Amino acid sequence: MPFYSAAFSKRVQNLKFTLQYLILHINLAYMALGQIDVKERDIPGKEQHGSDSKKGNILTGI
Repeated sequence: MPFYSAAFSKRVQNLKFTLQYLILHINLAYMALGQIDVKERDIPGKEQHGSDSKKGNILTGI
């Protein structure tokens, strides 16, 4: 028999799921920001300069 209670084990499990949920949504937010950044630079009719097009976003690192 473990030295901690089943209730404590359940709380730890809930905490793990909460952390995974938060990390997932933080990653999704970074991806969304990266996509917005890319779309902002690739607006049709906007003049593309060499230095502008060479800027990379955080996700791809290009």
